Amino acid sequence: MAPASIDNHPDNQNMLSSDKSLAPGSGSARKPFALRIETIRRIFEVIEERFAEVMTVSKKICLGDGRFSCPIHGHNRFVVNNGHDTNGVQKCICKGKHEKENVICLHVAPSVKFVVYREVTSADGRLYFRSTTSYDALQLYARCLKLSLDMVLNGATIEFVMEFLGFSKALIEKALDMLARIEPRINVPDSVDSKDLVVVYLDFSSSAISRVYGITAAVVNGQPTLFVSVGESYMQAYSVLKALREALEEKICLEDKVVVLITDGSQAYPIAVREIFPKAIHVRQIHDKNQRGIILVHFSVPSGHEYTIRMRWDAFSSKPYDGPILDLEEKDSAELYLGRLDVGDPHGFLRGKNRRQEERREPSIGSKFREATLIFRGSLEEMKRKFHFVCRILVVLATLFAGKFITTNGVEPYFTVKAAIRRHRVTRGYARILRCLLIRHSKQWKLSSSRKTIVLNMSSRKPAHPPPKMRIIADAVKTNRDLLITYLDRRENSTYRLITPCELYAVGNTVYLRAYCHLRNAYRTFRVDRICHVETVS
Repeated sequence: MAPASIDNHPDNQNMLSSDKSLAPGSGSARKPFALRIETIRRIFEVIEERFAEVMTVSKKICLGDGRFSCPIHGHNRFVVNNGHDTNGVQKCICKGKHEKENVICLHVAPSVKFVVYREVTSADGRLYFRSTTSYDALQLYARCLKLSLDMVLNGATIEFVMEFLGFSKALIEKALDMLARIEPRINVPDSVDSKDLVVVYLDFSSSAISRVYGITAAVVNGQPTLFVSVGESYMQAYSVLKALREALEEKICLEDKVVVLITDGSQAYPIAVREIFPKAIHVRQIHDKNQRGIILVHFSVPSGHEYTIRMRWDAFSSKPYDGPILDLEEKDSAELYLGRLDVGDPHGFLRGKNRRQEERREPSIGSKFREATLIFRGSLEEMKRKFHFVCRILVVLATLFAGKFITTNGVEPYFTVKAAIRRHRVTRGYARILRCLLIRHSKQWKLSSSRKTIVLNMSSRKPAHPPPKMRIIADAVKTNRDLLITYLDRRENSTYRLITPCELYAVGNTVYLRAYCHLRNAYRTFRVDRICHVETVS
C-alpha cells in the first residue's frame, strides 16, 4: 500500500488552512529551520563545562584501567594496580605513608566542602583501595553533589534529579540532610567596631510553602541573616538573640556600644531581650491593624529601673501620619511608664471609641496597667524637660529615624528569597528544604572564607573522639544544668526546647536522653542523634 501523501493528510490541511504564513506560496515556508551557530556553541560549552569531567572520570572507573589517585594523598605517585575484583573493579595499593585516621576534604562550592573519614588498618601503613573509593571517585561524587544540590535547590524534584543524573535517592537525601543540619551564623559586618550604635532589626515572615515554618530575619547594621523558625515563640527569639550576642562579642565589646533592637509587637521578644540584652533599647512596632502606628520603647537606667515610652511612629517623620492614632492625637504626643508596658492600647480606647466624647475618661497619672505605672502624659519636648534620662533615648531614635517612620518595614527586601522558596510548595520535608534554601541563598554559601566554610559530613564512619554535643549533654547531666536544644522528630519537624536533663542511657547503638521538657511541661525521652543543636543555659 502506498503511503499517504503528506499534503493530503487532514491534520496538515487544517494547519495550512489556519496559518497562511506556512502556505507553499509564502516566503517563510521556503526557509528551513536552523539554529544559530552561536546557540550551538553555547550548548556545547555549557554541556562540556558541566559534564565533561563527569563523563571522563566515570568512564575511567567503569573501564577499570589506568592509575587511580590515593584518596588520602590525592595523587598516584605511590599507587600500583593490584588486579581486579569479581565485579571487574580495579584494586590498588598506595605504598606511601599514611596516618591511622584521616580526614579527606573536597570542595563542592567556593565555601562548601564535604568530608569523609578514612582509616588505615594495615600493619605496614599501606592503603588498599578500589577505583570506586579512589580520589577520582570522590571528585566525581563532589561534582555530582554540586549538580544535584543546585538542581534541587532551584526547584527540581529529587525524582527528576535521580532520572537526570542517575544518582541514588539515598545520596541526594543525605546531602540535603547534612546541609539542613548546619546552624546559620549571624552575619556581623566588620564596620560594626567603628560605630557607636549597633542596630538590629528582627522580623518574622511566612515561608510561602508551610503554615508551620516561617523565616526570621536578623539584620545587623544592614547585614542580614535568615533563620527557619516555628512561628514567633520565646524559644525561637531566645535562640536567635543568644547567637546574636555571641557573634557580636567575637568582634566588639558590648559595654562600649549602644545596642538598639527593633522588632514587631510580638510577645515573644520582650522577655528574651531583657535576659540577653538587659541594657539594650528595645523598639517595638505594634502591627495590629487597630493599633497600627503605636510604638513601645523599652529601656533601663543605671539604677536598674525599667521604663517604657509609648509614642507615635511618625514622631520623627517629615510627613506626619494623617489623623490621631488611638488616644495620641498629636504627632509629638507620648506617655512614659515605670515598668514594662506590653499593650499598645492600655486605656481601652478601642473598647470605648463608641462612647460620646464627654463620657470618655482621660488617663490619670499613677494608673497601673499590669506591671507598668503611668508617670507622664504630654509632648516629647515636655517629657525631655521633666525626665533627663529620656533625652539619650530620644536622641538615639531621632538619629536612626530622622525623617522616617519608626517601623520594621526596612527588613522586607530581605524576604525576597521567598520567590525561590515558592517553587518548593509540593516538596516534602518543609523544614529541611527551608534550611537548605536559606543557606543556599546566603553569603556564607557564595563567599570563600575559611572561617565560614560549610562542611558536609558525608561519611558513615565517625571520628574516634566523641562529638561535642555528647560532652555538653553529659556535663549538664552531672552538673544539673538546663539545656536549650533544637530537636528533630521522626517527621523532620524541628522544635526549640528548654530541658532539664536527668540521665543518659543506650539501647543497642542508640543513645537516649531522659529530661524534663519545659515546652511540654512533662518528662520526655529524646534521641541524641536527633538533637541538632545544644547549648547550656545558666
